[in-house]
Amino acid sequence: MTIPEPPGGPRRPELSNLADERVRLSREMTATYQVFQLAGAVQQALSDLRDKIGNASRWSAYDTFFGGGHIATAILHRRLDEAADLAAEADQRMAVLRTGLADLHGTTPTFPLLDISTRTKFVDMWFDNIFTDMAVHDRIKQAQQNVDHSLQLVREIQERLTAQLAQTQARLTSIEAER
Repeated sequence: MTIPEPPGGPRRPELSNLADERVRLSREMTATYQVFQLAGAVQQALSDLRDKIGNASRWSAYDTFFGGGHIATAILHRRLDEAADLAAEADQRMAVLRTGLADLHGTTPTFPLLDISTRTKFVDMWFDNIFTDMAVHDRIKQAQQNVDHSLQLVREIQERLTAQLAQTQARLTSIEAER
């Protein structure tokens, strides 16, 4: 007597493999989307920082090239203090993004340091001359370049994650069609 073939017949292992792949891809897609959201949070923090540094840069230019005086210097350093707080937040978000990318891909991008230092604040406030103003202005320009570079890296990460999400979704669609 022969035992009848179970429902699904010889395709049963293939269907099981497809189901396993579907579960794996669904998890991968969830993890990728979470990292994509982290990248969006980093991009927002960097955009906020770029705006604040731009504001500080305008005050720095006014102070440096148009003799802004002590009031302009005080406003400039208040903007730099605000930028320093935003830089710290962006650095924290970038650290979380690096961890997410390491978990997802095993890679960790290197972002430039976003330190908005206030080391020359005392000298600039009390001596307020062209040399200290230029030093502050140069530091602001370097900070702007670092933020712009970080934003470019985040955009590249987002593009790669978007492509990965699309690939994963295409494969999940293919699996559904095969089933």
